Amino acid sequence: MSKGWKRGLAVILVVIAIFLIRRKGLGIRIRDKVIDVTQSVSGTAKNIIGDESGDVSSDGYAYSVLTNSQRTVYKEIDKAVKNHDEMTLLSTSDAKLIEKIYQCVMADNTGYFWVHGYSYTTTSSFLGGTETKFYPKYLMTKNEAEEKQKEIDAVASEWLSGISTDAGDYEKSKYVYELLANNVDYDYTTTGDIKNQTIESVFLKKSSVCQGFADATTYLLKKLGVSSCVVIGKAYTGEAHAWNLVRLDGKYYYLDSTWGNGTYKINTEIKKHINYAYLNSDYDTFSKTHIADDNFEIPKSNEFIDNYYVKEGLYFPSEDRIGEADALREMWDSGGTECSMRFGTDEAYLDAFSYLVEQYGLRNTIPEAGNVSYTEDKENKVLTFVFDR
Repeated sequence: MSKGWKRGLAVILVVIAIFLIRRKGLGIRIRDKVIDVTQSVSGTAKNIIGDESGDVSSDGYAYSVLTNSQRTVYKEIDKAVKNHDEMTLLSTSDAKLIEKIYQCVMADNTGYFWVHGYSYTTTSSFLGGTETKFYPKYLMTKNEAEEKQKEIDAVASEWLSGISTDAGDYEKSKYVYELLANNVDYDYTTTGDIKNQTIESVFLKKSSVCQGFADATTYLLKKLGVSSCVVIGKAYTGEAHAWNLVRLDGKYYYLDSTWGNGTYKINTEIKKHINYAYLNSDYDTFSKTHIADDNFEIPKSNEFIDNYYVKEGLYFPSEDRIGEADALREMWDSGGTECSMRFGTDEAYLDAFSYLVEQYGLRNTIPEAGNVSYTEDKENKVLTFVFDR
């Protein structure tokens, strides 16, 4: 047996794939995926079985839809990130599976603001067996993360002091939706700062992009005992986007707190506006504007009970001019400044617009109102009126 043949037998192939895509923000550049193939190194490879022990987060939705073998990898990655470990061994060397599971971990555990991406090495031997080492990419040291966590928790506790954990699931989802719309601005000036896509930007800077909004939504809802995870994909415009899957009273709904954070203009003044069209939506309506990635299967749930418009008595399945006028009058008499209505059919939507706007039904209903602005959302069949009181 020649020495050259022996040396060839001992060659170990190492492939390092660095994935800097954690998740994507609406209107924000998508981070590059860099693949680097390094030179071969020597060593002895072996099969690794993941350690499933330890305190890991395994109660999230993304985790629940994985197979048993995939759950093992989930726990391995989750434990490493949670403990701020420099490296952990994985029980798989499948690149696509590693990326899929990493995304699942981050979808469930939005409090992991200290990590963004990963690298891994897979070592294979001609003698048989493989070893995969997983290296989380941290944005800060463990001590720095612990200090940031204290600051974040202080703000989160203050924000959640206005609602009881005994409140209903719908009330909790509405509270968090309004909380983020009223306290956090969408950052249109971001230059791609990774930290701008985590809960750190939401709680400590009060400014973020869609990833931060979605992460914070799940983070706050879980503190209130409501099941939630982040879904990433694309908006109907083709831009990368992130939103939430929530479970309310045992049923699944979709929520987009980024698109709930709106503005409107009266004269020359820009004011905050909450768009309720994306608070607890059904799948069929939501999927017209939101296209999810295939990291994990999401439920095609078309529940309406905890939808904002149904819950607030602002859903009109058919033409109902009296009901529409009553809703506007009730809003005005209670001191409100905004009334948003959803309609069950295109015909009902068009009739309401014709009556309230073109035929001055709104002005006749509330003659004492001053300036009134309205927004049209034909896709969701939603009309919103904002009053300058």
